[in-house]
Amino acid sequence: VKFAYFALTGTLCLTLLFTFSRGGWLGVLASLLVFALLKDRRVLILILIVLLASAALLPEVFLQRISTIGSPLDTSNAYRLRVWQESLGIIEEFPLTGVGLGHEAFMRIYPLFMLDREKSPFHTHNAYLQILVETGIIGLLVFFWLLGSYFKRGFKAVASCRDKELKYLMIASLSVTVGILTQGIGDVIIYLPKIIILFWLNIALLFLCIKIAEQQRASLEKNAH
Repeated sequence: VKFAYFALTGTLCLTLLFTFSRGGWLGVLASLLVFALLKDRRVLILILIVLLASAALLPEVFLQRISTIGSPLDTSNAYRLRVWQESLGIIEEFPLTGVGLGHEAFMRIYPLFMLDREKSPFHTHNAYLQILVETGIIGLLVFFWLLGSYFKRGFKAVASCRDKELKYLMIASLSVTVGILTQGIGDVIIYLPKIIILFWLNIALLFLCIKIAEQQRASLEKNAH
């Protein structure tokens, strides 16, 4: 079983590597850091070793891609920065409620705020800006409230859970969700079904584990009496 898990994980890592998605790479790194902090901080040493080995062994094409993370000189980054700047103009005009849900509302209003007439983006390339554009400050606050409740209950459940399997599932859920949210900084995950389905499945997984843990605790207390 462990060999199957290892093979599956290795395949997923190779697939992610060859996407050349810097947001995806950062998301996985964020997930691993959260996983290490919640499960065993010694894993941080392993992560550091893997990063150092990657810097020495990865082909130049991957290292070049990594080196451009955050660089305004990179064409993709420059494009995103421009779209973010224009999106902020929309937010300033519709701060409370936004322009409405969906890419159609965004694409209809976006041309009125374009500084660069050579492009017409499908979205803002940032999940949090997109939520602000579509639903305004009210929608973003509701989204953060949901996330705050999720992480608060999750961290509390991990600290108190005695079932090792449930605890690891909770840690996995929290870690993956952090990774998806990290990727959302550079892309609009809410428009990608394969990603947003995983996002909500991870939310559901945590609350399911909490429910099971509570039922186990109640059963133990009942038997004790």
